[in-house]
Amino acid sequence: MRSSRAKLFLAASAGLLACLVGRSVATHDDAPRSVKDLQKERVEVLTERVALARKLAAKAAAVKDEVKFWEERLDVASAELEGRTADLRRIYEGRLAALREVEKTADKLYRNQAGSYAEVLEVREARLEVEIALARLK
Repeated sequence: MRSSRAKLFLAASAGLLACLVGRSVATHDDAPRSVKDLQKERVEVLTERVALARKLAAKAAAVKDEVKFWEERLDVASAELEGRTADLRRIYEGRLAALREVEKTADKLYRNQAGSYAEVLEVREARLEVEIALARLK
């Protein structure tokens, strides 16, 4: 079974991938919208999600890591919207450092037959996605 930290980083990386690919579904009408409008809507949605996660955490219905996860997603979306490359770099570098540690742990668990190789590959792929995002910033 995966640790909650590994799941958090995998989910964060999946979110990053979705952000990088730029997948979005038009919900209001079929008219094409600008990237800026889509980014603004994403920030609004994530702001609501952070508020909900905080509310649930205050009631002990969610874990603090979940709040942190959504806050980081909001930070990334806001930085992208506002073109704050330095902030994106800082966030991605922090995420990369954490994923490197998770990857080491997953590999160690696999070598000790307490984890699966699939988990190692999942974390490795997530780390590579963050490295790609960092490379794109340069």
